[in-house]
Amino acid sequence: MFNSKGKGAANSAADSKNSPVILRPSVLAEGIAITGDIYGDGELLIEGSLDGSVRCKALTVGESGSVKGRIVAETVLVKGTIEGEVEAGKVTLAKTARVIGDVCHVVLAVDAGAVVEGRYSRLESGEVARAIVPPRQETKAPSAKGQPPARGKGSLDSDPIALDVSPGVVLSGDGEGKASPAKPLH
Repeated sequence: MFNSKGKGAANSAADSKNSPVILRPSVLAEGIAITGDIYGDGELLIEGSLDGSVRCKALTVGESGSVKGRIVAETVLVKGTIEGEVEAGKVTLAKTARVIGDVCHVVLAVDAGAVVEGRYSRLESGEVARAIVPPRQETKAPSAKGQPPARGKGSLDSDPIALDVSPGVVLSGDGEGKASPAKPLH
């Protein structure tokens, strides 16, 4: 009786070490507008608006989301609006998608109703793999006491910033140019 209990506890600990970690996507919430590039190794969900490029593993642009810039990812699901080139291994355009720019893909799925004002180009899988590796970028250092650099309230015309978003981070705010990490989704 004691041996089986001890084994079970040991196996549980071993199983938890070997079980895969489930990462939640980082979220740019509806009502948030960011100017700058986003680079990351995880998944990103955009429900707000981004004026800048995105380079990540997987990107979903939600129905209320919009991106003005180049997108490079392994997989891209578009339900909202993109103005710029999309380059991915797998691109899925939902019926609510609107893309103004070229779509470069290995695999492509387009739902009836999706709008594309650009060209489709098929890529070899190796071309996408090389494009996904993010360049090393330096981000602006925070100012004193860990606060972000000062920006005018609601101003989008100041210097853009580069965000390195960690998996599971949710960016939210009041839509007036203030954004802060919210509680992670559990």
